[in-house]
Amino acid sequence: MAGNVHIVGAGLSGLSAAVELAGAKQRVVLHEAAKFAGGRCRTYYDSVIDLDIDNGNHLLLSGNWAALAYLRRIGGLGASALAHAESFLPSGPVLVEEFLSGPEVSLFFLSDGDHVLPLSPAQDFKRLGDGDSGPNTGGMGAYSPLPWLAEPFGGEDAFVDIVTREIAEPVIRQLDAEGTPFIGLLYAGLILTEQGIKVIEFNARFGDPETQVVLPRLVDPLSDLLLAAASGTLEDRPRPAFAEAVAVTVVLASEGYPAAPVTGRPIHGLDAAAAVDGVHIAHADTVVDGARLLATGGRVLSVVGLGTTFADARERAYRALGEIDLEGGQYRTDIAARVVED
Repeated sequence: MAGNVHIVGAGLSGLSAAVELAGAKQRVVLHEAAKFAGGRCRTYYDSVIDLDIDNGNHLLLSGNWAALAYLRRIGGLGASALAHAESFLPSGPVLVEEFLSGPEVSLFFLSDGDHVLPLSPAQDFKRLGDGDSGPNTGGMGAYSPLPWLAEPFGGEDAFVDIVTREIAEPVIRQLDAEGTPFIGLLYAGLILTEQGIKVIEFNARFGDPETQVVLPRLVDPLSDLLLAAASGTLEDRPRPAFAEAVAVTVVLASEGYPAAPVTGRPIHGLDAAAAVDGVHIAHADTVVDGARLLATGGRVLSVVGLGTTFADARERAYRALGEIDLEGGQYRTDIAARVVED
């Protein structure tokens, strides 16, 4: 990509030129005229339009007036999106990315720096309320495996093969080529769009709540896999095996989550919940206070149900959740409901 192009006193006409230049792989810096003196640009700038050099699918807008003018000019953004951008622009850059529409899938990979081994995919539920309503959260539930992958890809294994070959392995090879080999757990957050599989995020950790439904189905000892990744011997191991059992997890959150969770409230009924066959409890934001167990954060705990069918696993998870009492506690009632219906 060529060097920066500086536009002084840009206005909307300058923005139009900037977009054309950015489309030609130029990095465009927009300046107010008053901030450009003596033929030299100061160390700060008002707005940057920086298109992704590979596929032009995002804009980096920083500053205030120019960025907002551009957002309104290009259209395609709803009033709520514009208001969101306007509220954050004074604090720093806003990244406008391509909107990805389609089901979301999480897939974990173990990497030893040269090779990767995939685990089993899972789907989580980001929105707070049933029917994907309400604000985004860290995840309100998840399930695994994903039988519906059979229709678009011919099966879960075929889907995993594609992601491994086209996403995970190229990423690991590139990191190695740059002298920064990645050894550990690569989390790929994927969106299955009409144009194909696209990455919405990478993390260098296990994901929550997907981990709660992936690891209970893992047949191979996790410690062996982690040791192989750490010692560079994943190439010598077969792909990890998973049980045919299905897993469903439902998150119990505090009142007010995600904006302002109410904390310090006692939790009751965990013994009865854990006594449900095929159920275990994964704690997150809890603490023992004398003889009491208290909620200390937003997503308090996950109830994990295992079964031979999704209907069985869901019934167990929700039956156990019904035994737990947390004042103001909230959870979704539709985790994995669609896969049961299908």
